Amino acid sequence: MNPREPHTHQYIAAFAIATLLFFSGLWFGSYLSDQKLESIGDLENDIRLSTLGSELQYQILEQEPCAASNSTALIKELFEIGSRLDFMESQRGPKDPQVIELKEFYHLLEIRHWLLMRQVKEQCSTNTDLILYFYSNEGDCDKCSEQGTILTYLHRTRPDISIYSFDINIDNPALTALKELFKVRSTPTLIVNDKKFESFTSLEELQSQLS
Repeated sequence: MNPREPHTHQYIAAFAIATLLFFSGLWFGSYLSDQKLESIGDLENDIRLSTLGSELQYQILEQEPCAASNSTALIKELFEIGSRLDFMESQRGPKDPQVIELKEFYHLLEIRHWLLMRQVKEQCSTNTDLILYFYSNEGDCDKCSEQGTILTYLHRTRPDISIYSFDINIDNPALTALKELFKVRSTPTLIVNDKKFESFTSLEELQSQLS
């Protein structure tokens, strides 16, 4: 026998090892997927509880709106819920039914907070800056990602500013009414203290509109 030729049992052993590695990889991949789904499920429940808690806060503060005039806690909490929802969307995709449902509820929460802050401005004589941001994540808005990055930076450097982000493709009567109020027809569109900007807006231009 030629010593350079592998024995039959060596072929069998190599095949067995390869098969074991293959199925081990499948099992491990399945395990990671299950863990990931469980983590996303926990995140979904967390978002639901957070939005419910915020909704109750707004109902309480509506009785005495000036109590919210100097608080950045509500703004921060709303932003954190949005960040968690963005992560969930990145994992499941924008067309996932649970993502759409939670995003719709989150947008209603944003509108509720925006109405509360407008009430604060009128009744408490504050200079609170309010920004509405309408975007699309369906691949038809080249500048939306860059615009979102600028707004995130603005939030981190000016936590006193209330920034609300709305997916223009979400079908909801309240959001539709808001879009009609400001005649939003394209993305990105910004409403900065009731002044409309219908295209990409630089950080410098945004800052010039703030108090």
